[in-house]
Amino acid sequence: MPFGLCNAPATFQRLMQKILCGLSSYCNVYIDDILIFSRDFDEHRLHLKEVFGRLEKYGLKLHPQKCQLALPEVDYYRKFVPGFARIASPLHQLLKKNVPFQWTGACQSAFQKLKDLLTSPPVLAYPDFSNPFILHTDASGEGLGAVLEQSNENGVCHPVAYASRTVSEHEKNYGITELEALGVVWALKHFRAYLWGHKTTVYTDHSPVKSLLRAKHTSGKLARWSQVVSEYDLDICYRPGRQNSNADALSRAPLQAGTSNDSLDTVQIATVTTDGEMTELIRNQKEDEEFGPIITSLERGNREPNFVLVEGVLYYCGVKDGSPLRLCVPLLEREKLLKNIHSGTFAGHFSSRSVYKTLTKRYWWKGMYRDTQAHCKGCLTCATYDGAGRRMKPHLLPIPVGVDIMELPLTVHGNKYVVVFVDYLTKWVEAFPTEDQTSETIANLLVNEIICRHGVPEQLLSDRGSNLLSDLMRSIYSLTGIQKINTTASHPQTDGLVENMNRTLRAMIAKYSSQYGDNWDEYLPKLLFAYRTKCHESTGESPFFLLYGRDAGLPGEEALSTKRTPYM
Repeated sequence: MPFGLCNAPATFQRLMQKILCGLSSYCNVYIDDILIFSRDFDEHRLHLKEVFGRLEKYGLKLHPQKCQLALPEVDYYRKFVPGFARIASPLHQLLKKNVPFQWTGACQSAFQKLKDLLTSPPVLAYPDFSNPFILHTDASGEGLGAVLEQSNENGVCHPVAYASRTVSEHEKNYGITELEALGVVWALKHFRAYLWGHKTTVYTDHSPVKSLLRAKHTSGKLARWSQVVSEYDLDICYRPGRQNSNADALSRAPLQAGTSNDSLDTVQIATVTTDGEMTELIRNQKEDEEFGPIITSLERGNREPNFVLVEGVLYYCGVKDGSPLRLCVPLLEREKLLKNIHSGTFAGHFSSRSVYKTLTKRYWWKGMYRDTQAHCKGCLTCATYDGAGRRMKPHLLPIPVGVDIMELPLTVHGNKYVVVFVDYLTKWVEAFPTEDQTSETIANLLVNEIICRHGVPEQLLSDRGSNLLSDLMRSIYSLTGIQKINTTASHPQTDGLVENMNRTLRAMIAKYSSQYGDNWDEYLPKLLFAYRTKCHESTGESPFFLLYGRDAGLPGEEALSTKRTPYM
C-alpha cells in the first residue's frame, strides 16, 4: 500500500481485523502493531502459533528485529522495581545471541515475580520539585547503580526511581576511583530530567570522587566529566559502603540487556539514545555535503584540523566556547534538534540567543547561529505570545522631525527651493521642490504631505526663520498638537541631521546635473529613493526598512533573482 494516502490507515486496520478475526480474546491489533497476551507460557506458545499461522496464510511478513517477547516492555518499568536486573537475569539470558531458547523453572519464577511486582502497589514516591533530591550512587566491576530519593516532612526518605546498567569492556579497565566517578556522572545524566536546576545531594562510598570531579582538568574524559557535573547544583558527600547498600546492590546486579553500553569516554549526544539512532546519525554524517568529505579524509588516515572521529561519529574539537568535543550535526538532523532545544518537551521557547548558547555546549555546524535565529523567528508560538505581560516601560523622550529650506538654481518649471523634512529616528527624508519659501507653502506641505501621509510628529525642529515662526505656522502647531522647538541662534548644528541631508542632497544633484541637466526637480524623486534605500551608518539599516519593515525591491534585481516555478 503506498504511503501518504489519507485512507491508508483505515484500510490497513480493516485488513488486519479481517485476518485476525476471532482472536480478540488474546490478541489486539492496531494497524501494524499486534499485542498477544496469555495466562502462562504454554498457552502463549499456542497463541503465537495461531497468530503466525494466520499471517503466513495471508502472505504477511514480520520483521524479526521489531518483534518483542515481553521483556522489553517490562524493561520500561525497571526504574520502579528495586533489584530488577537480578530478578530478570534468567530472562535476559534468553535474549543473548547464540543461546538456545529454553524456558526453565528459573525463567518461570522470574516471570511470575515480575508480574507480582508490577501488579502490586508501588513503593515509589512522586517527585516533589520544590524539595531537594538525594542521589545514591555506587559502582563495581560488574555495573553501575543509582537510587534517587527525597525526604518527606517527617525526614523519611522514599525512593523516586532506581537505575542500573553494566559496564562496557573498556570501562572494566578503569581504576576504582574512575569507576565510582563514572557512576556519579552516569547517574546525573540518567536522572537529568529530575535533577537539572534543583538542589541535589550525591552520596558515594568512595571519598576521592568528590575531589576528582571538582578538579580542573584540561583534557580527556575527566575534563568532560567535570563539565557534566558543573551543570548541576550538587553537594557530593561520602557515605560508607555499609550505609550505601541500596545503590551498592544495584551495581552488583546490573541490568544486563535493553540498556545502552555507551561509555562516557565520549561526549554525551543528547538526541541519540538508541543504537538505531546512532547508526542513522553516522549514515547522515557520511552523506552530508559538508561532513562527508571530512569523514572520508579522516578514515584514510589524514588529519583534519578541528575534527576527530570517535567510534565512527564525527566531532568538532575546536577550542571555542562549548565542550571539548561537540557533535557535528548533519543537515538532515538540524531542524529536529533545533525544535527539540527550542520547543521540545523540556524546552521553554527561549530566545534564539539562549538556544544558541545551549547548542554550542554540545553541537556544531557552520551557520548554527543564523539557523537558530531563523528557527526561533519562525516559531508560531513565540510570535503569538511574545510581548504578553511585559512590564510598562518609562516613556521615551519624543524623537523630532527636522525641517529646513535649501536654495538651488532655478529650473524651467520655476522651482528654486527645496523644503526638506527628516525623521530623526528612521532617517527617512521627504523633499519637495517649491517656487517660494513662504509660510503658506510650508504650511501646505506640512499638512498635506507630512501629517496626512505619516501622522502628526510630536516635535518639529527648525531654525528661527520667520516663515517657520509666523502666526499661520503657530496656529497649525497649536491645532495639531505639534511641539515646536528651535535651534540655538547662529548655531545650525542643533539641526545637524537636516543640515547633513542638505549637503548630501546638494552633492547628489550636482553629480546628476552633469548628465541629466539642471532641471533637478525632475530627478529629485529618484535621488530620494536612492537615499531611502541605502544602509544608514548610524542605524545599520536603510530608512525604507525601518519605516516599512522590509527591504525595497531595487530596479534590475529581477534579472538576477531565481524565478520561482508557478504552482499548477
